[in-house]
Amino acid sequence: YSNDTKDLPYTALPMLMAASEGNITRLVALIENSSDNVILIRTGCSLLISLTVGNSSRIDSHLDRNRMLSETNCIEVACSLLAARKRHTDDGDTVESVLRVLLNLACSEYNIPRICMANGVELIVSAMESFENHSGVQYAGAKTVHNMAIDNAEVANKCRTLGIEELISHAMARFTAYKALQHWGDMSLNVVRRFATIKI
Repeated sequence: YSNDTKDLPYTALPMLMAASEGNITRLVALIENSSDNVILIRTGCSLLISLTVGNSSRIDSHLDRNRMLSETNCIEVACSLLAARKRHTDDGDTVESVLRVLLNLACSEYNIPRICMANGVELIVSAMESFENHSGVQYAGAKTVHNMAIDNAEVANKCRTLGIEELISHAMARFTAYKALQHWGDMSLNVVRRFATIKI
């Protein structure tokens, strides 16, 4: 991690050590314990994503990473951070980092019920409302909605009730040059329209 983290404070060392050891449980605990430090939140989220997405030499490829995550309170920590950071409307970067963790957690259908139980859908929509001028929050929120709502009428209905279609449409109109947002915005809108069973 030396090249990517040379400017990090010394207090990030425990997170770097946990990541180097592939210790997801400890990393999540450290993120939870750093909820008032945006640098450590972003660092922890970045390290967590690097450990749990794609190929990582730090974790045995034969292990089920989703199982490892499910044994932690990572979902609850991420949702708690979203709720806590909501009032810091000048710090969309930290919220984007947390949303990207949920985005990846929502790739597994087994995590979606826990995200819902932690008010994840409401918190994602609220983040998109509060940080409407932050393109990264809009992108991460839209993609997380896609991952959660696909083939899931309950989530799609909740998203529709909370006004997600209007939020995503406005974000796409505001950030026309952000190709990833345009793509995942379209994908998310299509999923909600396909699987929602209620009309607004």
